[in-house]
Amino acid sequence: FSVNSQIYKNGFDAACLLEMATHGEERNAVVSIRTVRDTNRIMDIVVARNEVDPVIPLCLIYPSCDFDYHKALLEKLHPQDSDLGRLGKSDMYNLLVHAKLVISIPVSDSSPRSVYESIFAGSAVALTYSPFLEELPPCMKRRIYVADLDNSSWFSEAVTFANSVTQVRYIPSDEALEMCDQTRTMGRIRRELYR
Repeated sequence: FSVNSQIYKNGFDAACLLEMATHGEERNAVVSIRTVRDTNRIMDIVVARNEVDPVIPLCLIYPSCDFDYHKALLEKLHPQDSDLGRLGKSDMYNLLVHAKLVISIPVSDSSPRSVYESIFAGSAVALTYSPFLEELPPCMKRRIYVADLDNSSWFSEAVTFANSVTQVRYIPSDEALEMCDQTRTMGRIRRELYR
């Protein structure tokens, strides 16, 4: 249609996450945050954990699920795992500030807000490579472990990385706040619309 379009991220409540993350409580959760379906490879997360360190508890949160895929996934979970499904924003934020590792390894991705929220919550994040990683500021990249799923020890390496990274409080750069904070992103949209 020859439309000159621009894409704007709508951001999230960065101040709320940063304030919650300063409480200094122990981080122990390993969380999967994507829709439960094959393209998000949730089964790969569970299988990798089962093969490497089956005692590590996994917590699954997701906005929706494919029924058959979810049923097969439940058969692979262990008693210490939590299948929480959809959480409201405050419950999700409370979980993220207690997470040491958040895992998001879909087949493809564009600009996942839940990944950015996890970083602002102070967690480490395990991802498979996607082009959006190139646009992230260094302060965010330092919290990311890029998983190679052909490496059979990717899960244990991600946990080791998270144990180290989460010892340091996340402090966002101005560039990260410009990219993620909902007040700043809405201000940028307003300025573009009315310039």
